[in-house]
Amino acid sequence: RRRDVLVDDADLFEFYRKRLRECYDIRTLTRLLKQKEQGRFLRMKPEDIARYRPDKKELSQFPSSIDLGDHSFDCTYRFEPGETDDGVTIRIPSSSAHSVPPESIDWPVPGLYREKITALVKGLPKIFRKRLVPVSNTVDVIVAEMPKTKSAMITALGDFIYTRFGVDVPASAWPDDRLPDHLKMRVSITGPKGEEICSGRNPAILSRRISNTAETGESREMKSARKNWERTGITRWDFPDLPESLIIRGKNRTQWIVYPGLQTTDGKEKSVNLRLSRNMENALASHKKGVAALFAFHLSKDLSFLKKTLALPKNMRKKADYFGGAKRFEERMYQRMIHRLFRGNIRSKAAFYAHAESVAPIMLSKGREFANLIVSVLEAYHETRTVFYNLETAHRANRGVLEFLEGQRAELSRLVPDTFMDLYDTDRLIHLPRYIKAAAIRAERALVNFEKDQTKAQEIEIFSRSLNTLLQELSPAVSERKKAAIEAYFWLIEEYKVSVFAQELKTPVRVSKKRLEETLREIKRMA
Repeated sequence: RRRDVLVDDADLFEFYRKRLRECYDIRTLTRLLKQKEQGRFLRMKPEDIARYRPDKKELSQFPSSIDLGDHSFDCTYRFEPGETDDGVTIRIPSSSAHSVPPESIDWPVPGLYREKITALVKGLPKIFRKRLVPVSNTVDVIVAEMPKTKSAMITALGDFIYTRFGVDVPASAWPDDRLPDHLKMRVSITGPKGEEICSGRNPAILSRRISNTAETGESREMKSARKNWERTGITRWDFPDLPESLIIRGKNRTQWIVYPGLQTTDGKEKSVNLRLSRNMENALASHKKGVAALFAFHLSKDLSFLKKTLALPKNMRKKADYFGGAKRFEERMYQRMIHRLFRGNIRSKAAFYAHAESVAPIMLSKGREFANLIVSVLEAYHETRTVFYNLETAHRANRGVLEFLEGQRAELSRLVPDTFMDLYDTDRLIHLPRYIKAAAIRAERALVNFEKDQTKAQEIEIFSRSLNTLLQELSPAVSERKKAAIEAYFWLIEEYKVSVFAQELKTPVRVSKKRLEETLREIKRMA
């Protein structure tokens, strides 16, 4: 009758029964079992099977929460090789996922740091690994000296090894995709009630669009928050200051993080709306655009004078035909100035009016500076296109010349597209006329000595192909640092073209084949 109370195994029960009857009669035994919570005293405790209890210092290497970006998230641990949740799992609410830098997921908890470094170094191709032996000593140096940065771990590791050991390891050589699962952080995206919506070990999961009904549905609390915060038809700052984010709390400890911000309206309606968004990046981009629109309403009279300042001189209006005509060109200039002067993450009424007051007196002078800069680009573009046309006319019977000039015209169009004012900031626009003039000088000299031009072009082509390869290999998960480095590499190639084809125009920075090669290697080390 008591077998179900003690244990399931009949033989084990019989063994304990005989031993206990040697010491107790049946009544005493019955009373003892009742006192000991019906046999639970026979169950083993964790300390009965643990070889030792880890000290506080060791436990601190496996924290219960991790800081990623500006937030802290809970993490759990499981030792179950082969299971989907083996290793470390970080629980990130879907409303916060877009705020987490993907490269931060690459860094393991301190307790797994050495193991991951060791696995990465041992997994390198032999050509790199043999220069880092003994691996244990190399890992000791890395663990002791390499700082944790905001970049991806692979990027930091490549930079450190290149600086410390002189070994140039490209990011593609690291075996991060072949690491055991427990060395790759598992991300669990959770809904407002804490339920798991999706999970994975690829950082791209942070930018995944969530379509779960628990996430897209509107709770009563969310509807109430929208009613309290959202507005339409705004033409001036007559609403409360806007926090960066709001936490909406519901029943059973559910919560949502939302991001309040301004939003431009579709169509010709001259107003903006105030909206709550679940996506931080989209909300911020929309808010900056909405702020600029609100400034345009507030300073409409001043901006009418700015438009006149941005009007093209009569002798330049025809030259704007390359970019859709003078009217369209002037509108682009105006919109770009609005963007430069007013687009920002302003969230208080005081900051809004303070900025308006500070910008109003310098608006026209800034507009004239910008207009002069754009006119210089337009002038250089027209002159270079004229050079191409005259050379084509003079060599209309030479098919090779025509093909060469057609290629130069296409390259010029890629450098200065219709949207160049939106693509390039002032620091780049200043140098654009020089790049454009260099194209004209090259074309004229090429027709004097085409063989010499092609020899020089081969040097440029090596780096242009490398740039195209980098652009083709870009993935959504690539770091912002690498994107910026690739853009800088593009402009460095343009400077190299000037130094090769039009030395008399000079370059503001020293540029050479060696520098381009070193820059390319540096980019390849980035994840």
